[in-house]
Amino acid sequence: MQVFVIDYCINHALKRQGVVTVKKIICALVCFFSALFILTPLYACEKPTRYEKYVSLLRQDIYCGNYKDLTVTAEYGFKETPFTNDACARERVYGFTFFIPVIPDEIKRTVSFTENGKTYSANFTVNEITSEYTAFIETEPIDVKVFTADIFSGSEIISVSFSSVVPENAVSYKAALSALEKEQSPLLSSFTENGEFKAELYLKIFVKNEKPFWYVGIAYGNDRLKAFLLDGFTAETLAIREIA
Repeated sequence: MQVFVIDYCINHALKRQGVVTVKKIICALVCFFSALFILTPLYACEKPTRYEKYVSLLRQDIYCGNYKDLTVTAEYGFKETPFTNDACARERVYGFTFFIPVIPDEIKRTVSFTENGKTYSANFTVNEITSEYTAFIETEPIDVKVFTADIFSGSEIISVSFSSVVPENAVSYKAALSALEKEQSPLLSSFTENGEFKAELYLKIFVKNEKPFWYVGIAYGNDRLKAFLLDGFTAETLAIREIA
């Protein structure tokens, strides 16, 4: 297609002028490629941050729904497996984590949903720390803002509509990471040895009073962590804390 358009530009110039100089042909080509560049989506020019491959924990979206007059939540992202703060990012497992804030009982609970023609399901278990029911479903990488899941509670089935609570204009985790790389370049470089980044990165988005924030952690082994709080709209660093 590009060759055809170039040929058309040259032939059109020949018909109009009779004789075409090399300069005019070059101008025609420049015009064509300039137009091609303008029509190309801007995202095609985006470059991933060099630290993206070191992200071992990500929560990129949060969803809420109603279940028996209760607010149930779901989180989506990925986590390395096995998950450990050893300064090494490993294989990622994508998935949803569901939470039901009910008092533990003997009833078996399961969650199930279908996306892209594939059905996913998992059983709920009681979180020993929060005493709420949680279920993790491993999935392929998915990008949705609304979805419906069925929650089975004994013989009862309740369909729950989940919607993202993250504002549409919140920055992505890649943009947050890029901003941190720009603001904290000397710090990130301090974890680099022989061209290799000797740490792993945790990124979690959360929303408070409809305002998003990004938590970013630099995990550099032995449970040591340097944590940052970023504005979810501007990616500006709001706070820094060292956790040993």
